[in-house]
Amino acid sequence: MGRAQAEGLPTKIDSEGVIRIYDPATNTFGSYNADGTTRTFYKPYGGEPKKAQAYFDRQPGNSPNLLGGP
Repeated sequence: MGRAQAEGLPTKIDSEGVIRIYDPATNTFGSYNADGTTRTFYKPYGGEPKKAQAYFDRQPGNSPNLLGGP
């Protein structure tokens, strides 16, 4: 999560505090519980760029500036 903030990776936080981060350079998606523990980490759609980005875009939450959201 520190890298997401440092590099300004697309980030969302939902109403339950789940943090979702997408790395477009690697097409990797990760979600983390409010306490920072990993919830899931993988490449949606095998890392196919357009589908992976669309998957992140559909996730719930808002993009906070504090974690580098767009």
